Amino acid sequence: MPNIITEDMIEQAAIELLVSEYAPLHTHINCRTDKPETLPDGTGRSDKKQVVLPEILFAKLCNLNPDIPEETVKRTTDELCLNQAIEMTIAFCVKQGIYLVWVA
Repeated sequence: MPNIITEDMIEQAAIELLVSEYAPLHTHINCRTDKPETLPDGTGRSDKKQVVLPEILFAKLCNLNPDIPEETVKRTTDELCLNQAIEMTIAFCVKQGIYLVWVA
């Protein structure tokens, strides 16, 4: 019988690796739900296709920019999360380790 590797097995292995390597640096969010389309899933997303997690992005932006008023950071976070093209660019840059600067 051939060995079968499912997509779920690959995903679980990737999660285990990420948690073991980066857990001290990042918070792990388990967004699994019984039905894949079910929201809320603990991420704050408005849609399962949403790449950027708005609550985490807001918290990190506030942390990185303590001199900017929270209302401004919140508005910027909302704008970033509404624009799918920007959201995908952010996700790509984060994966590549590219430092982002937002100029409004």
